[in-house]
Amino acid sequence: MLLHERGVLAISWLRRTRTRISLVMRAHLAVAGQSENLHPATELKLAISYLVFLILCDALIGCIWLRGPIRTRKLVGQTLRTVAWLQGGAMGLERSNIDIEPAVTDLRYRTLSRLPGDFSRLVYLASSRDCNTGQYFHDGLTFHFSQNVASKAMALCHSEIFDRLVYASLEELIEELSNYISSTSEQPEEFLKSWKHLGSYRVTIPSECDELAAEVFLSNVKVALAILETRQKPASQYEQSA
Repeated sequence: MLLHERGVLAISWLRRTRTRISLVMRAHLAVAGQSENLHPATELKLAISYLVFLILCDALIGCIWLRGPIRTRKLVGQTLRTVAWLQGGAMGLERSNIDIEPAVTDLRYRTLSRLPGDFSRLVYLASSRDCNTGQYFHDGLTFHFSQNVASKAMALCHSEIFDRLVYASLEELIEELSNYISSTSEQPEEFLKSWKHLGSYRVTIPSECDELAAEVFLSNVKVALAILETRQKPASQYEQSA
């Protein structure tokens, strides 16, 4: 039932995303038709990427129906990368993406690689975000680059990590959560109780997140927490009896 639900949500998200990207491309064509500073190479690359995106969407929908969402994660990742590029290119953000690449590389290798897993990285990035403004703060990145570049780099990494967790299998998500819990100083049973009661994981969702992706993530985390809590009870009982 869970896999079927995830498949339906994934297909619905793909159809909505395809429609949204098509609207973005139409708006871009309307603006480009009136521009005197077009770059043919960039426009050609954008057009090819759009065609690839349409093909990937159709192929992905078929694969999800036939094989389920878990077995199509690589194709999902390629589709998400194409979506991100199209949104950036069509909105004229290609230059800014190039500008933040050094900051993204620095963040990945100097900071994120030291954290124990993607869920830990997700929590770290979410906790670096100002909930009032949506801006991210990192003193080291700001010192070497700028506050604007640092914030954009962190937002990009936040979205990438979130996407990986959305399309992770349930067992992989459980392992990620378990690794994160182990990295904290809290007792597992207290941690699980608090997260289930407060829903702390809700604040880890990126600001520019698709609604359906957020629903899938929240649903999966709830299930993963329930399974971890079930697994934790026998361990606690064994420790008390010992």
